[in-house]
Amino acid sequence: MLKAIINIFSRELKSVAKDVNIISLIILAPVFYSLFYGSMYINKVERELPVVVLDNDRSETSKSLLRRINAHQIIDIIENVPDYK
Repeated sequence: MLKAIINIFSRELKSVAKDVNIISLIILAPVFYSLFYGSMYINKVERELPVVVLDNDRSETSKSLLRRINAHQIIDIIENVPDYK
C-alpha cells in the first residue's frame, strides 16, 4: 500500500515537473504576488481612525490605557460608551 502511494506520488511529481504552466503557478506566482502585493500599500497611511470604546471596567488602569491609545496618531477615540445599546 505504501509503495503504491510512493509510486503515485513520484509519477505525479514527474508530471508536474514537465509542465511549465504548473511550475509557474506553484513557484513563480507566489513569488510575484509577495513582491507586488505590498507595493499597493506603500503610500497608504491611516491617521486619526475613529474608534468607539466600551469600557466595562472603568478603572484607573483602563482609563490610563485609553489615554495612551488615544495619544497615538493613528487612533482617535471619539466616544466611550457605557454599554452595547
